[in-house]
Amino acid sequence: MKTWHDPSLANSLLELMFDRQSMSFACVDEELVIRLVGPRLETFVEGAPPAIEGEFLSDVFIEFFGSEESLYAVLDGCSQTFHLSPVARQTPTGDVRYLSFEFIRSPERDCQGLLLVGDITASSVLEQSLIQQRNELRLLRAELTRTNAELQRLSQFKSALLSMAAHDLRSPLAALMLQIDLLLKDVERGQQTVPWEKTLQWMWAAAASLNTLISGLLDREQVEQGRLVLRLSHCDLVSVLRDVIRISSLDPTERVRLQAPEAGLSLVADRERLQQMFSNLLDNALKYTPRNKQVLISVEQRDGWAVVMVRDHGNGMTREQLQQLFRMYYRTEDAQESGVMGTGLGLFIVKALAEAHGGSITVESTMGQGTTFMVFLPLAESLDGILY
Repeated sequence: MKTWHDPSLANSLLELMFDRQSMSFACVDEELVIRLVGPRLETFVEGAPPAIEGEFLSDVFIEFFGSEESLYAVLDGCSQTFHLSPVARQTPTGDVRYLSFEFIRSPERDCQGLLLVGDITASSVLEQSLIQQRNELRLLRAELTRTNAELQRLSQFKSALLSMAAHDLRSPLAALMLQIDLLLKDVERGQQTVPWEKTLQWMWAAAASLNTLISGLLDREQVEQGRLVLRLSHCDLVSVLRDVIRISSLDPTERVRLQAPEAGLSLVADRERLQQMFSNLLDNALKYTPRNKQVLISVEQRDGWAVVMVRDHGNGMTREQLQQLFRMYYRTEDAQESGVMGTGLGLFIVKALAEAHGGSITVESTMGQGTTFMVFLPLAESLDGILY
C-alpha cells in the first residue's frame, strides 16, 4: 500500500498535476546544464531536439540566450526569480501558442535551478481580448465625450445664433413698421404730414437690410454644403457698383465716393451675387465710418483682373483680428461693443462669393487709420475660351 511519503505516488501526482495544468519543468545544475526533464517538456521546445538532458539551458530554450547573468544571480541567491514575458510561438497548424517561463532556485542539492514552463494560451488570448475590449471601450468613451461636448457646443451655438439673428432682424423690422405706421396715420387723416418719398426710402433701406440678413443665413447653409450656385452672364462691374451705392446710402454723393473707369469693366459673373458681395462691404464701411467722412470705392484694372478697393475711416483692426476676419460668425470686439448690427456672416459670404467667381479678397488695416478691402475678379477677356 502506497503512502503520502511514497516517492512513486508523489511522482504520479506530480505528473497528473503538470498534465492537467499544461505545464512541465527542467532542473539545471550550477552551470545551467539541464539534468532532469519533466513530463512532456519536449512539447514546449521549439524544434524539439533529440536530446534535452545534458544540454545548456539557453541552447534548448533560446529565449534565455543573453540572460545567463540573471539566471546565475538566481542560483547564487541574489535574486529570487527570473521570468520572461509571455512568449508567442506559431504551431505547425498556424495557430499561435503562448508560453510562460519562470526560473527559480531549487532547494534540492542535486538541482540548483528549476525552470517552470507553462502553456498560457487560453489565459493570454482572454487577457488580450479583455485588453482590446477595454481599449475599445476607452476609445468609445472618449468619442462619446467628444460627441457630447460637440453637441453641447452646437446647442449653445444654435441658441446664440438664434438670439443674434432675432436681435439683428428686430431692429430693421421695427424701423419698417414705424414708417408704415406713419404712412397709415397720414392715410387715415387724409393728409400728408411726413415726407413720403423720404419715408419710402427708409422703408426700402430697412427691407433691404432684412433681406440681407435673411439671405446671409440662407447663403451660409449653401456655402457649407457646397451648393452655392452662380447664374453667370456678361455684366459691367462699374454699373453694379453704382447700383450698390445708390441702394446702400440715402445720400450717396455725401457718404460714398466712387473712382472708376468711365468705360466700365466687363465681367462674366452673377450680377445679383456681385451686388450682394459689394453691398456687404459697403454697408460695413458705412457703419464704421464717421458721418463727416466718406467711404472710398476705387476700381482699376491689373493684368487681366478687376480690382475693387473699399476703404473706410473706422478705427482699424489688429493683426490678430485680421487673421480671424473671414471666419463664420466672427465679429471684432469693437463691433460687439458698439452695438452695430451684424450676424458675423457678411465677410464669410463675401469671401465665398469672390472665390466662387474665380477671384479672391484681401484686407489691409492700420489701427486709427481705417481698413481697406480689395476684391480681385477676373475680367471677361481673361476668361475667353474657358467659359465659352
